[in-house]
Amino acid sequence: MDVQELDIIKRRVLDRLLTRGGPHLSDELRAYAAAAYAERAHKIALWLHSRRDTVLGPDGPVECKCCSWQEGARFARYEFGAYVYDTPWETTGHELYFCSDECRDAYLYEGDFSYRYCEFCEREICGQNPMNGWHTQFRRTDDGDDICLSCYEADILEHGCSREKFEAYTLPGMFFSGDNHEPLEAGYVIVPGYDNAFIRDREAVFDVCNLALELMDLGAKVLCGYESMAIGGGEGYISLFVKGGPADLDAWVQARNDELFQRAVNGD
Repeated sequence: MDVQELDIIKRRVLDRLLTRGGPHLSDELRAYAAAAYAERAHKIALWLHSRRDTVLGPDGPVECKCCSWQEGARFARYEFGAYVYDTPWETTGHELYFCSDECRDAYLYEGDFSYRYCEFCEREICGQNPMNGWHTQFRRTDDGDDICLSCYEADILEHGCSREKFEAYTLPGMFFSGDNHEPLEAGYVIVPGYDNAFIRDREAVFDVCNLALELMDLGAKVLCGYESMAIGGGEGYISLFVKGGPADLDAWVQARNDELFQRAVNGD
């Protein structure tokens, strides 16, 4: 038996027992309580030490991540651990430990910052970015699977956004880095006239989606990069990216705009 480890456990247990006795104990009463609790603390420490799955930190047993703030909190056990990631972009996650299945499930899967399982990279990832509190870090695929933004990004950079999304007159895409280097490095270019374009109403959405569909008819891959969005997505700024399609994209877009203008003049 590791005597030093056992002593750490005993001190931690004793501290907890004294804390329950009240935070305002006099030194005399604290000393009396320490003596009275010493044997009990030793027995508890022996029991905890015998439970090989009790999580031990530098200061002794680690309390359950879920109920540590509650009175009567229990110590965490390795049996009820979880390896999680705060964002999809982290290459290394961290471990959380709980005292029971109930506490683990309550902490991981209930509340605003609950965790979700990505079917593609097989990781437990926080559903909302804890660094800003609002950015949703998952998307739902057409097949109904949950996919984290990292996997979603890799998918749309390789294949472009799905035609069905544009046909439904939505603007599929995501927030990239501030300089949009991800699509640019993947071979995409910004469609002329649609760099940081303001989407103010449904008519603007129809315009972007129709343009995307025409480019896809020419064999192009298309995706939207979100620049900024109002809360609720009612309006905002997007950049439209294309890969492949017309050999002279500038000339093609100009010819399309001329045709649309002529139709408007003719009342078509």
